[in-house]
Amino acid sequence: MAQAKLLIIEDDDAIAELFVTALQEDGYTVERVASPQGAIDLFAARGPGAIDLVLSGPFANPYHAPYEWLDRVRASTSAGIVICSSYPPAFYSDHRARGYTAFLQEPFDLQTLINLVASLVNGAGE
Repeated sequence: MAQAKLLIIEDDDAIAELFVTALQEDGYTVERVASPQGAIDLFAARGPGAIDLVLSGPFANPYHAPYEWLDRVRASTSAGIVICSSYPPAFYSDHRARGYTAFLQEPFDLQTLINLVASLVNGAGE
């Protein structure tokens, strides 16, 4: 099986470094962009199948529509998308109906993230 390619959308350098390092140590190829627009640009340049799984939190917009940026990313890729958020789970209760792969409630430990990624990459689901 080919090595899974992950994309982390994270604007905090310290958090991104922690996630990237942990996932690379677990054997994944990991890239990071600092914004949803960076992800959209990546998919426009490399194609929608360039990444297997995207990990992202919601990004603020002037209207506080939590899915707006994530919907734009989702429309630009065939990758699964995991929403990592401190918002209450009820806030994202319709994530599957909207086409997202999984929801990961913050705060979480790195092993939880690694286990979720492994289950998704290996097809076991959330």
